[in-house]
Amino acid sequence: MAAGRNFDCFLSALASRRTSCSFSRSKPLRLRIMSLTYTRVYCQAHLSKGGIMNSNRLILALALVLSVAACQPAAEPQASFSTADEASIRSILEKFVDDVVAEDWTATVSNYYATQAVRMPPNESMIQGHAAITAGMEALPPVTSFTLTPQVVAGDGDLAYARGAFTLDLAPPEAEPVNMVGKWHAIYERQTDGSWLCVSDIWNTDTPMAM
Repeated sequence: MAAGRNFDCFLSALASRRTSCSFSRSKPLRLRIMSLTYTRVYCQAHLSKGGIMNSNRLILALALVLSVAACQPAAEPQASFSTADEASIRSILEKFVDDVVAEDWTATVSNYYATQAVRMPPNESMIQGHAAITAGMEALPPVTSFTLTPQVVAGDGDLAYARGAFTLDLAPPEAEPVNMVGKWHAIYERQTDGSWLCVSDIWNTDTPMAM
């Protein structure tokens, strides 16, 4: 009976000390007390009547271990996706368009893509890394017009995405002009300096495949 009384006192003290540490939200205080109560019943059922002093010590030791295990440091707050973050992504999209029209491929890639970014052009293999992306853009025919219209820009924490429509006009030498209309989707990651860069993008045209 002494062990039971001491254990009840411990539970009362634990319930009252809500500010002693930051508990995980996944384990409410009521559930932790239920776990401790189960421990008490188990110990009382399995310890001999002659070992009151030892059972008292064992129950309190187990209760302490369980309470410490349930007490976890508060999680680090994750950076929210703000209107400033959205504006930053829209800004690098505008810069991307300007660099493409200027055919400044080095600036296009370094200002918009992360070092190991992946591009997924239509009907081609994936392209990864600044060097490969730059080489792919340098192979394009002369660009006469390019527009990029972001329809959605959203995110959560350090990741964001955007999608929208585009038009691209090319002028291949000694060939008919190419006029493309299509859609795109891109994923962005916040960098250590707070800026945003594209880590993956994909696009295709609205022109149906020839059958």
